Amino acid sequence: MDKRGPGQATEADPSATAAISKDQVTAVAAVLRKRFGGSTLRPEKWANPLFWNVDASRADRCQFLAIGSAINFRFWTLAGGQVLASAGPIDGEPFRGSMYLWRRLRVGVHRGEFELNAKWLSTLTTDSLEHAFRDDDGACPLSLNPPADSGSSFLRPDSCRRSFPG
Repeated sequence: MDKRGPGQATEADPSATAAISKDQVTAVAAVLRKRFGGSTLRPEKWANPLFWNVDASRADRCQFLAIGSAINFRFWTLAGGQVLASAGPIDGEPFRGSMYLWRRLRVGVHRGEFELNAKWLSTLTTDSLEHAFRDDDGACPLSLNPPADSGSSFLRPDSCRRSFPG
């Protein structure tokens, strides 16, 4: 009897959507060994106040993580087979992709431009979301273009964005 749960494949189980190249895994491992020189890696503690609301309550930290994780994909696009990271300056410092997301969400919450409570989130509009994620220059790198099959009326295709190659 197979006791594996969902998503727990064995090496013998082929995937219809992905393939793992042992040569690529070996190459990535070599890069990591070279970069970290055999030092012991530690898990991220999410304790950097630049990106994380470290002094907030546990509930607010969880809400912050849930919101950021839910919109992270909007800070990346695929164009011509190349991944493009959204980017922009925040308080004079350049950020890209997920780091832009986490820094701008942190700044927005700190400045009162973005709230973590359900009431505020339930009234969120495209304009207020764009405002909350604008960079120092007033540009919004957040991709609010819905996927072609989403049917979403909340997101509109003329949203502002600034993207740079990965």
